[in-house]
Parts: sequence; C-alpha cells; structure tokens
Amino acid sequence: MIYLKLGDEYSEKGEYNTAIINYTQALQLSPYDAEIYYKRGLAHYKLGNYERAIADYTQAITINPNYIKAYNKSGLARYQLGDYEGAIADYTETLKININDADAYYNRGNARCCLGDKQGAIADFQKATSIYYTEGNLAKYKKVKESILDLEIEESLDILKF
Repeated sequence: MIYLKLGDEYSEKGEYNTAIINYTQALQLSPYDAEIYYKRGLAHYKLGNYERAIADYTQAITINPNYIKAYNKSGLARYQLGDYEGAIADYTETLKININDADAYYNRGNARCCLGDKQGAIADFQKATSIYYTEGNLAKYKKVKESILDLEIEESLDILKF
C-alpha cells in the first residue's frame, strides 16, 4: 500500500506530520489494520501529541488485543502525561502477554516509583534485571541495578528519617 510506505518513509526522515497524513490516508483504505494505527501513534508520540498517540494505540489494541508493542507505547505516552496508574495498567497488560518483557517491568517500576510505591518498583526492577542478565543485555542490567540501589538507599534514609 503506497500510503503506508510513504508514511514509513516520512517517519524515518523525522517528518512526522507528513507521515501522519499518509497513515491517515492508509487507514481510509484499510481501517482495520492495527499496524497502521500503531505507526500513526508513534508519529504522534514523536511530536509530543501523547493523547492522540494513546488513541491510536488503543485502536490498534482494539483490533489486535495481543499487540504488545501498542501496550508498551501506550504506557510510555501515559507516563509522559503523568498518568502513572494508566501506564502501570498498560505495562501489566504487556506482561500478561509476555511475562519476560524486561522493558515492561522496568517501565512499570518507574511508574510505581512516581506513585511512591518503592517496594513495587524494586520488585519490578529486580525482575527486569534478571531478564536483562539472562538476555545478556548488560548495559540495561547495570542501569536498572543502579536504580534498585538508589531506591534502597532512599528507603533506608526514610527509615532513619534523614
């Protein structure tokens, strides 16, 4: 489909508004294509149009309830809007589909941290580090380990009332 291909090309060039126009045209021809909604959502996200991105990700999920990438990106958009509970819900749905999605654990941990749930955040971060280590992704493993240490230090200081 020409409009999808053009949307992809413009998106790769960083011309997201033009990509959105082409994805919209593609959706007129193929209104039940979850991938086109997802890609248009990505373009909206890149422009900072998080509400529109969420709407497109939601439509992609409606068409394909197992569209794991749409749940993940919806979680990121909700996080950007400060909707941490919504982000947690999206990451939890991701994990129902793929229990070994380290990024979903990491991102859910960040959202939990923003809500003050340090224990929940640490549990998610520990699960993420385990998966990253198993995958051999040592850069992410180290980054998340540092997040765990930071939270544990914060908790210790909270207990000592510093």
